Parts: sequence; structure tokens; C-alpha cells
Amino acid sequence: MEHKEIDIYIYSPESLLEAEKIFSDWLKRPESEIPVLFVLGSSDYEPMAELHLAEHDLTPNKSILLFESRKQYKAENIHTFQISMFELHTSQEYVQNNVQR
Repeated sequence: MEHKEIDIYIYSPESLLEAEKIFSDWLKRPESEIPVLFVLGSSDYEPMAELHLAEHDLTPNKSILLFESRKQYKAENIHTFQISMFELHTSQEYVQNNVQR
């Protein structure tokens, strides 16, 4: 499907409370023909997003991309993305491998 328009907004909220207000207001916007992607750039926003998504359905033109999330959502328009850049170690493994005696 070809779209000739797209709305792009960039927000850099100063607090989680401000982010919550922006996201909540966006969810309440009426459906339109213009596709919209809302990117939540940190896992810090995931609990807030889940809370609001439980109360509001996404309209067909809206999609969400959650960065730093390992979850998989049933909704087709909620996407997740995570890059693992570090090898995970337990505390004990780290001490054994990295602390000189």
C-alpha cells in the first residue's frame, strides 16, 4: 500500500510523567488515513505503555515500536527491538574472570 503522507513528530520528554501524557494523548487521537509510528526509545517506557494500551486500542493506522524490549506482543501493530551488545555474566563469573588476586 502506498502512502503519500506521513506525520512525523519528535518529542524528548523531560520526565516519565511528560512521556506518559504525550503517549496517552496520542492514543486518544482519532483514526486517520495517515500511517503513524510511535517509537518508545527505552524500556523505561514499557510499563507505562502497557498500562495505557490496556485501556485504549490502537487504531489501524497506528503502530508502536518499543526499543530495548524482549517481549513479544500479540497485536500485529506493536513491535519490539533489542540489540544485545554485551555478553552476560553472573557476578561470580565476572569476579573470577576479571579480578586479579
